[in-house]
Amino acid sequence: MTETIKSPNIRLADTTPSPDEEDGGSIDDLTLSHEKATELYTETTEQAFERWGEYLEYIRGVAELCVWDDERGKPVVDKTTIDKRKKSATWKAREEASLLVPVSEEYEGVEIIERYFEDGEVVKAVLSELEDNSEKLLQTSKEIEELRGILSSANTDSQRRKIESIIAREEEYERILREHHGKINMVLARKRVAEVLEMRAHADIDGKALRAPEELERAVSDRIAADRYPWTMPGAEKVDPKKIENMLKYYRILIEHQAFGDSTEDEVRIPGLMPDEIASLEHRGVTPVRGHNVFSREDLRRAGVFFVNTIGEGEQPIFGEVITDREGRFDPRKKAFLTEEEFKRVYNFQQREGYGIGDLDPDDVVMDMIAADQVRNTRGYNLVGVERISKYGNTSSLFVDNEGDTLPESFGGWFEIDEKQYRLSSVQTDLINGHRDFPGVSEMYQSSRVAWDQRYMTASQYVRYIYSPLPTPKEAFHAIKGGSSTKRERDWLGTPLSIVESKNN
Repeated sequence: MTETIKSPNIRLADTTPSPDEEDGGSIDDLTLSHEKATELYTETTEQAFERWGEYLEYIRGVAELCVWDDERGKPVVDKTTIDKRKKSATWKAREEASLLVPVSEEYEGVEIIERYFEDGEVVKAVLSELEDNSEKLLQTSKEIEELRGILSSANTDSQRRKIESIIAREEEYERILREHHGKINMVLARKRVAEVLEMRAHADIDGKALRAPEELERAVSDRIAADRYPWTMPGAEKVDPKKIENMLKYYRILIEHQAFGDSTEDEVRIPGLMPDEIASLEHRGVTPVRGHNVFSREDLRRAGVFFVNTIGEGEQPIFGEVITDREGRFDPRKKAFLTEEEFKRVYNFQQREGYGIGDLDPDDVVMDMIAADQVRNTRGYNLVGVERISKYGNTSSLFVDNEGDTLPESFGGWFEIDEKQYRLSSVQTDLINGHRDFPGVSEMYQSSRVAWDQRYMTASQYVRYIYSPLPTPKEAFHAIKGGSSTKRERDWLGTPLSIVESKNN
């Protein structure tokens, strides 16, 4: 019976460098040293992905015994395939037996035994057809002696001729017995060996079929989990290690929200402040700590400032649309910052009007953006150019609570959708997952009044046109069975469809 190969659980491999390993360079310097990148990628590919390759080849063989049951939502054994496999195994057993046991008088029993002594079942099958004629020879000899005694006492020529004829037949029979004594009936031995091999192959198929559904359910779950991050995907070993390293870097910045040595820490920059807003902050006891628009996050929190509504002088606000709710009309367009109560009004409006991401994991949506930023030419759309926010200085998270969150200055680009360009920057990633209590925040603008270079993609637009979700169990099953990649693997890695190489290739 074939031994079960377990999933390598590649998703559990810790390939993300710790903050202690950070070299302290600029967060937008997405180039690690060659040695560090090589070390990271070597660990990932040579250890984890080697196990993945072996496992995927094994589990593909298991999946070939099953089909997907839509009604039950899981893989089930395909009886037609099992029957075909057994018929094929029967023919292969016969072919193998013909090679193992040649039909020739040249092969004595002892030679067969010595040749195949390592396979006890085959030896036993061959020996079962070893002819031992000792008793028959003894009985035949006694009968011949008795016939000769009768012959000596025969009274007529007719009696003697009959007895001599019987003696001749017995002597010929004795000769044949002696000739075959201690030899193997090769024809029958081949048949017995074929039966052994057939039974063995059928037992192996039945064992695989018995384990297959449970193994595949586990394999499907593991495959979906592996597709959570690009560096744990099967096929990641085919990708330029620089891209994988960049994805890891952005992951630490935009998802783990790691603070870096050059971050502003407790400082936040609020550009575009109007005189009345400056006066309002001063009235609340908040004054700049540097320049005219750099403030302490702690001071802003104490003053009730929750969200920064702009990132650059002269730029459109993050929330550039008037909303209407139960409390009435609220216009955030001219507000450089919002209190938590004001932000909640905008957020609730967005969720009600379909700006958000629904029940999707905000971190997963951002990870998808990171992958799109690196692959760029996938999903039916091209990501063109790069969005740069460096002109705004050291831009921090727009959520005041996110102490130390500094955004990448170069990220994204723009998509052309329905003959319109929609921009994607690191600011949008921060809006989507910057605050756990408010996932899926979007920029807002009146499309008829906004120039193309100010048309930023909303969270809902990104999900609708670009986002590549985790594979469904059915998709994961078919990817396993076909030895191919899932849609998300192709979208995130840009790898070929083939994951498991053909044995003939």
